[in-house]
Amino acid sequence: MYSQRIAVAILLLGSAVVIGGLLLQNTGRVPALSVTTLTGQSIALAEREGRPLVVHFWSTTCIPCIVKIPDLIAFYHRIPPQTVDFIAVAMPYDTPERVVAMQQQRELPYPIALDRDGEITVALGDVRFTPTTLLISAEGRVLETWLGTVDFQALEQNLENLTARTF
Repeated sequence: MYSQRIAVAILLLGSAVVIGGLLLQNTGRVPALSVTTLTGQSIALAEREGRPLVVHFWSTTCIPCIVKIPDLIAFYHRIPPQTVDFIAVAMPYDTPERVVAMQQQRELPYPIALDRDGEITVALGDVRFTPTTLLISAEGRVLETWLGTVDFQALEQNLENLTARTF
């Protein structure tokens, strides 16, 4: 009976992640860590210079990640770059060749970083599932974490509240 309850709980959690994402509240502090994008740009995770940061963990083998690429591109184009920073982080098991190929094939306009040694996924809460999206405040605190498909409307509302701008 106990194992059945655990199985049902796991199934429900998995369903929530797949169907519409799972929003977790988090107030953890981001460690002083910088990531380097495929183009060589360095982005600090903790010291935000007054701008919030959206970090999107994804994988080239993640079907929900690939299906949501058009929504992610549209979101990226809606957020003002001088107000909000955005980075997509490829999971450690993704090869650089696959990530670069996906970026080129899908014409991904946003910065992408590789997490070859897993340092970023561990530093930001031991991320294991894709997609996972984090909202980090300008002060370097993780404010929210979405597991599964992100609710872009809620994310944009949170960004509007943080930046006093409408997107």
